[in-house]
Amino acid sequence: MTAMSPYIRSAEFCEHEYKTYFSKGLHRGQSGADKFWAGIIEANRAIFDAPGSWEFFNSQNFDDAMIDGGTSRTWLMILAAGMGGLKINETCHLI
Repeated sequence: MTAMSPYIRSAEFCEHEYKTYFSKGLHRGQSGADKFWAGIIEANRAIFDAPGSWEFFNSQNFDDAMIDGGTSRTWLMILAAGMGGLKINETCHLI
């Protein structure tokens, strides 16, 4: 997931993919493999639903196992916020 992703993957495609395969939260399962994909899938969600993506990464109960080692929660929050997910005067829960 990069800042260029919205130029490569359309919002319509990403929304269809998310609603078809991931909207029931299966990517947030109990196994490490399932959790590993959650960060990528929810970051991709920022392309069509930035506030929803932001809420996922800004959760006080966020599980760091849901992001892979090639990125960080901070980067994913910046990505979602930059796409319109952050509300003015909202508290950020990184700690």
